[in-house]
Amino acid sequence: MPGFAPSKRSRAEEKETPLNLQVVMNLICILIPALLSMQVQDYYRHDVELPTRGGGGGGPSSGPTNPPFNLKMTIMEDGSFVIVNARTLSPADGLIPAGAGLAVPPVNGEPDYQKLQLVMMKEHKDRLGGQPPEAFPDPDQITVSAPGDLDFQRVIKALDRLRFEKPTSELDWSSAKQMFTVISLSPGSVGG
Repeated sequence: MPGFAPSKRSRAEEKETPLNLQVVMNLICILIPALLSMQVQDYYRHDVELPTRGGGGGGPSSGPTNPPFNLKMTIMEDGSFVIVNARTLSPADGLIPAGAGLAVPPVNGEPDYQKLQLVMMKEHKDRLGGQPPEAFPDPDQITVSAPGDLDFQRVIKALDRLRFEKPTSELDWSSAKQMFTVISLSPGSVGG
């Protein structure tokens, strides 16, 4: 049976053709930067309350009806705490008038954290006056300031005492009610 003529090239002489990397380089140089530069679109839901058909005002507002607490406190270097904008506290509570506010004096040169917690509980409870916290725009907010070089542990102890009311049992803080959960911390001192 006649066959094909043998090829004149041997296998050793066959050249390997190089891969065409142009397609891969195009993907890397064009497609990947394009994907990285795409912006992710965020969609937000806005709730809009339109006026009623009867005209103007509508019914009673369900929002805050009382003025804001606007409570401020400065932690002093001498161990005292100056409370500004307190409406229900007075020197009769064992506080000392100090500039624009009332001060919780230190005891033997050390801050009186328990006294601070008790007077802030009184101020918080008396300001609410039996109303729900939702009746106020900021019932859980307080601004605290301290000198920048004050001992950090002193600041943390004061913030801990502001966050919770004194529990019924000093050993069980799980029963303590929250008092000020939004605390703004700033250097320096606050005024009225």
